[in-house]
Amino acid sequence: KTKIQRNQEVISDISIPNYQLIHSPTDTTKGGTLLYITNKHNFKRRTDLEISQAKDVESTFAEIITQKGKNIIIGCIYKHHTINQSEFGEMLLPLLEKLNKENKPTIISGDFNIDLLKINNDNQTNDYFNLLTDNNFMPLITLPTRITARSKTLIDNILYNQFCPDIK
Repeated sequence: KTKIQRNQEVISDISIPNYQLIHSPTDTTKGGTLLYITNKHNFKRRTDLEISQAKDVESTFAEIITQKGKNIIIGCIYKHHTINQSEFGEMLLPLLEKLNKENKPTIISGDFNIDLLKINNDNQTNDYFNLLTDNNFMPLITLPTRITARSKTLIDNILYNQFCPDIK
């Protein structure tokens, strides 16, 4: 979450030397997404991949231009608590299908606010996981990302689609 709000001036310098910043603001006090891309890489912003629904979801995507091999797509998604997992899945499915058709290595990071530790106990979490894996994306993080005295959750993740390109 960047907490960079639409139509409000950013009061802190969030730049990092030798990196370019692209972001999508939020309409709330929480949310927003951003990517830092090193100046060593050429890239183009991929607004055609970005999913956004005011107060529910923000995302930012870019394509890293490579000299050899396939370009790499990177993205960041923030899912607010205001949208349920089924609605989010309906928004995410067209994106995942489009990424599959592009057949490029893709990394999507984000705060999805879906606790993957509940995959065996919650049907909606299981449906979300199946949506990802049915579209060739796997979560890379399997341990809790937020631990408190009373709970452990796995709501932040990195999704990747290129584990073994030789397998069909």
